[in-house]
Amino acid sequence: MAVVSTQIFTTLRTLGCPFIDDQDEAVITELVFSPGEVRIQVLQWMFTMLHPDLREEIESIDGETMDDSTKRVQRLLYIASSVGLCQPNDLNLIQGSSKPNKRQIDFIIKLLDLISAAETFASIDHSNVSTSSRLDSRGHQ
Repeated sequence: MAVVSTQIFTTLRTLGCPFIDDQDEAVITELVFSPGEVRIQVLQWMFTMLHPDLREEIESIDGETMDDSTKRVQRLLYIASSVGLCQPNDLNLIQGSSKPNKRQIDFIIKLLDLISAAETFASIDHSNVSTSSRLDSRGHQ
């Protein structure tokens, strides 16, 4: 678990996760895996890093702001299952558990891998847009 915690901590720090500021690596297991509001906030942040448009999807339903954590958990589960990270009934993967199991760990690592891939793709796509805007229709500068 120590190697996994290090991997998760390093990835979250690289991505600029605001929830690990001034935290040491030992706290990461509690923040990421233990049930509670902090876990839900970390997952919300992770999904908005996956795609910024998901912020609105997570925070509102039918035009109303969601204050109820149950609704937020259900929305996170819907999004996670929609991108293939879990099954639609895998509520425990969103809620977390005090003793992380292989499925919980795999879920977080896959989500972080998707975020890293999305970040890489966005930077490649952005650099291609910059390059193509400097070229004329025949590919000349």
